[in-house]
This record gives sequence, structure tokens and C-alpha cells, in this order.
Amino acid sequence: MAYAANFEFGLVFLLFFKFVTFRKGTTFPFLFYIVFIKARYDQSYYMKSAVKAWEVKIDSVFANPNIPAPLKQAWAQVKDVVKRITSAVTIGKPVAPKKHS
Repeated sequence: MAYAANFEFGLVFLLFFKFVTFRKGTTFPFLFYIVFIKARYDQSYYMKSAVKAWEVKIDSVFANPNIPAPLKQAWAQVKDVVKRITSAVTIGKPVAPKKHS
């Protein structure tokens, strides 16, 4: 399940870059997939773990002292905006993580 969550979250980046480069027919799939990922995030422990892992990886890249301060500030602003938007919307019922034995 962790591999699927990472794949699904990684696919968001692919769709985002297609959307930003104005490729024909990417607006609806991008918006639909964002809603899908939000629903998965609200309901899946694995998706939450995958998002946190990606956040830690990206934070470690921006922690490099060679990265200019404006880029670090931009990343902090992007994280803040995404957290504010996603915390305002809940899709589905949150599910507690399953215990593995």
C-alpha cells in the first residue's frame, strides 16, 4: 500500500507539470486527481505517510545552505498555503491506522 500511495502522490506532480505547461485536456484530470488525493489523504494512513515522507525529502533539499533564501521562503509559503487549503476541506471520514501484527 505504501508503494501505491507514493505512486499516486507522485502522479500529482506529473499532472501538475502537464497542467502548468498548458497541455490540452489536462485541466479536468488534474482537478479530479487533486480531489482524489485529498480523499485518500483523509482516509488512508499510507497516503499520510507518503505525503509526510515527500515533505521531509523536499524540506531536506531546501535545508541546503546553497539554496537561495527567496526559494526557501517560496517553499515555506507554498507549504503554508497548501496546509491552509487542505485543512479547510475534509473529504470522507478519517480512518484510524490498522495495527499490523
